[in-house]
Amino acid sequence: MEDRSENKVIENKKQDQEPNKEHSPDVLPKKRTRVNKRERKEIKKQQNIKEGKIDQNKPPKPQEIQYDPILKEMITLPNIKEETNGITIMTYNLLAQSLCKRELFPNCGNALKWKNRRPRLIKEIFHHSPDIGCFQEMDDINYNDTFKPKFDESGYDTLFFKGDKRHGCCIAWKKSKFIKIKELTLDFDKFGVPTMKTNCIGIIIALNILNDGKENKGIVIGTTHLYWRPQSMYERTRQCLILYQNLLKLKKEFKFPAFLAGDFNSTPKDPIYHLMVNKSSLNEQQISILQNSMRSFEKESNGGNDTISEKEEILSSMITPKDNDDEITIEQSSSKSFNVIVKPQSSQNLSSPLLKPQLESLSDLLSNFENLPKCLSLYGQNYHLIDSENIEHSEPKITNYGIYFKGTLDYIFFVLDQNDDHVQIGKDDDQSKIKKNYNIKVTKLLKLPREEEFGSSSLPNYKFNSDHVCLMVEVVGIE
Repeated sequence: MEDRSENKVIENKKQDQEPNKEHSPDVLPKKRTRVNKRERKEIKKQQNIKEGKIDQNKPPKPQEIQYDPILKEMITLPNIKEETNGITIMTYNLLAQSLCKRELFPNCGNALKWKNRRPRLIKEIFHHSPDIGCFQEMDDINYNDTFKPKFDESGYDTLFFKGDKRHGCCIAWKKSKFIKIKELTLDFDKFGVPTMKTNCIGIIIALNILNDGKENKGIVIGTTHLYWRPQSMYERTRQCLILYQNLLKLKKEFKFPAFLAGDFNSTPKDPIYHLMVNKSSLNEQQISILQNSMRSFEKESNGGNDTISEKEEILSSMITPKDNDDEITIEQSSSKSFNVIVKPQSSQNLSSPLLKPQLESLSDLLSNFENLPKCLSLYGQNYHLIDSENIEHSEPKITNYGIYFKGTLDYIFFVLDQNDDHVQIGKDDDQSKIKKNYNIKVTKLLKLPREEEFGSSSLPNYKFNSDHVCLMVEVVGIE
């Protein structure tokens, strides 16, 4: 039988030999309670004061002033006299918290923290209370913990989808107005031949309008966050084509009007925007941009690896040109945005048999796009009617206000019919054609901030909750 008394004596001797760590003034206690954390912090502070590491005469750091977020209002377009009760559609890139890095948001202070952004984003979204909301850069953890419970509580249904990233896209719709009849979730890397792994996705849904058993009416709507890398014009265009083709399939199946809303990571001067809204072909420079971006940027990219964030890659790709980036470089313009500068390939390279499949692929891409119906940008066609001084290339000047880019990347598009001759961008459209052909009319737009309202530093701050601003339109004639 084991002699327990002997074991007890040995144990007591060991305890006598060990210093009493719990009561030693030089050793911080191990127990991690809130009280003990405060005690350890105070002990450390007193030690630093004693050693002269802290200047007690230094004035305390000023507290950040937490302003209420700026909430813009919907503005009724001119010549809309009747009271409208249409359908409102919002698009909003929320800025995924998983992408927030201090080196990319150096002036944002505590406004960058999720505990501060969360209630403000919720307040902003439900202040506008869109009938349909399209959201990008929504963290999956925040969808489950914050957004879905709040949408459920407020009478919305939701569809969330992501690739291998920690964030994805979400569409929310009011259950009192719509019922979902079909959904499509698209992983762009699984369609065709991507230039590299991007983990970018799209969502499309068909909604029936609840109208007391009247004629079957509804809406098809899609959202996406296209690949971000500035050089990857071709990959972005390829992804947009996949999304658009699938949207048109649902439009044809249900014969509903169709909309696309999201962050296209493309300015109004980029090939994607031209292909979406203009019947004319791309010019030589736009084709050259696409042609020279038909390659993988995997060496400069982490693909779907979240250990290095997309935002960090943006920083490195924009500031330091890559050694193997001899065809495409980035230059900073006077507006503090970045333009893609393409160095044309020599004629010898253009005739190289190695490049022939790529050139044929580009030809197919452009041919497919040009054979599809075009879109109207609802802000591009109408925003000048409510804020003519805040316009650039027919669109609002800024939807994304970051430290390295300031410009427009977000849009709400309405899909025209195949054979419709629509007005090209830059020409006025009083909507008579849209109303005549579709019985649909834009009645209100959410007014967007002007550049001076954003402040001197990048977003987010206590007035604006993301590095993007939300867009919202009201349309009548669908219901």
